[in-house]
Amino acid sequence: MRAIATGSSAAMFTCGELALTIGWTRTVFLGFHPEPTARVARSYGHVPVFHPNLLPLPIKAVLLALRIEEECHSVEHLVRLSLQRSRRACFLTFAEQRLSPPHSAFVRREAMNRYFCALDCGMTEVSANRAARKALVRRGQPLISERQLRRWANRVDAAGGPDLCPLDVFFDLKSIRHVRTTKQPHHGKPAAVANDIHSLRATDAGGGEND
Repeated sequence: MRAIATGSSAAMFTCGELALTIGWTRTVFLGFHPEPTARVARSYGHVPVFHPNLLPLPIKAVLLALRIEEECHSVEHLVRLSLQRSRRACFLTFAEQRLSPPHSAFVRREAMNRYFCALDCGMTEVSANRAARKALVRRGQPLISERQLRRWANRVDAAGGPDLCPLDVFFDLKSIRHVRTTKQPHHGKPAAVANDIHSLRATDAGGGEND
């Protein structure tokens, strides 16, 4: 990696921003092994950023095709346009915004920031997902499934990504509680949920995963 510790990121973008602009997942984007140009501070953590001119040829080709389609004069214009469209889709009027969002909104944003920062830094989705759910449980939030956290991530991405997503979106994220079936006991936590809580607490106590 070229070690450029600080500097302006005006023409450089995170893998999340570029992947969302193209319509890929972060995993697909990183599968082309792009080389980060620098590491900068974003609202959700210190993450690698990429200069459009230094990306692998397949990614450059896709971005060029999108620029022509969208009539954008630069990759920066294309990315900003994509993010603005996403954010406008969930825009709330002043009257709709909460002047004092509940504490849960801040806790969820903190956990999702951990998730997106881990993904942008190259961590696998499974590990990033687990780290975020651990963070939620630590802060007293109810346990959610891996699938539910991915739904939350999709919602945040659809609202402009972790950098632009309004705080109210994090409050509106709903957890789907486990529904007991006739084959499960009538009281106590379902076995799968209880095992998941035990597993998260065990790895937390034993330092099994990096925070």
